[in-house]
Amino acid sequence: MFLIFDPINQIIELSEKDDDNRDEKMFVLTSLSGFTNPFKEKTIHISTIINIHTESEQYDLLTSSGNFFTRSDFDLADVFINGKFDGKGGFKGQIRIYDQIIDYDYLNPRQRKSSSFYGEIPIELGYSQGEEKSSLLTEQQFAGLKAKATLYGGLYIYRDEFRVLPYGRYNADFLNFEERRSKRAGTYYFSYRRMFGYLGLERDKNPKLIDKSSREGLIANTQYQSFVNDVIGFFVTLAQDYFATEAKESLFLDKKKQINAQNEALQADKAREKAEKIAFTKSLTSYPQRLEEHQTKYEHLLTTLDEKLNNINITYSEVEDILDEIQKLDLEFKGLVPKVPKRYKPTETQKERLYKFESRLNNYIELVTPEEKH
Repeated sequence: MFLIFDPINQIIELSEKDDDNRDEKMFVLTSLSGFTNPFKEKTIHISTIINIHTESEQYDLLTSSGNFFTRSDFDLADVFINGKFDGKGGFKGQIRIYDQIIDYDYLNPRQRKSSSFYGEIPIELGYSQGEEKSSLLTEQQFAGLKAKATLYGGLYIYRDEFRVLPYGRYNADFLNFEERRSKRAGTYYFSYRRMFGYLGLERDKNPKLIDKSSREGLIANTQYQSFVNDVIGFFVTLAQDYFATEAKESLFLDKKKQINAQNEALQADKAREKAEKIAFTKSLTSYPQRLEEHQTKYEHLLTTLDEKLNNINITYSEVEDILDEIQKLDLEFKGLVPKVPKRYKPTETQKERLYKFESRLNNYIELVTPEEKH
């Protein structure tokens, strides 16, 4: 545990909740987050918390901008990769594409020399879609995962469950995902900022993958170059097989098309529901005035009809127009009370207003019906 008193300005600035030096602040926060591997069941119990104490509050600096990933986030991934690189150019594992799991093997066609062997390395990687309409997630789930990916998205490296820097930082795209996407996004599907997960090194299994003396990254020796070459080849080939716009297998594209259609239909329903809700709310507001106008017009017609009927010399043609107008108003009675949309549940306040309107309308009908029969 470290207790820091009278910290230097660089540390104080981390606790300031304004947008000044935000990039520098996020660089530090993303470097300190995920200190031990959060994507695996905990085998090392180390809690990394940086409590900031001010006069008004206490909070954890590392979670002040948003929580880091957990293993359960893999369940929300639209694509999930789980397998192992064998250190010789091969990969064997499973790929979950939406809700369908497939076995997947890959072999890099590079030369295999004993000097390039880097040992087995497991990978677990989740990947989220760029658009909500292409995801199986709910609106809330999608927004939550997107917020995490915006802050912490990337491919992390852990050695014996401890994070190896700088991997995982937003500017540490050591496999050049974004560089390839900038050339042809339709071919190179994977984006560094939409992924979250890790490559798991171990000192015993991967002794030739060595930290630089600065502790920032791995030394670019023969084994490291073979490792990077294998992982890049794996992602490029996987994208060509399943995720490119002209992929060899149509599983992902077919499922994505189906989900797009379902979500677009759902959004259309939501738009209709919203329009109906707005119309219903407006009708509740305008109802009293509509009823008042209807009642005034109805009573005026009845009064005029009485005057005509009291005239001995009246002819039917003279009252026909009045009777037609009264009949129209009779038909409008049912439409006076606002209709509740099928896809919308009124609030308790709105229900109460509806009951009052119905009661008022019934009283009005009882009031005018005897006059109509007269």
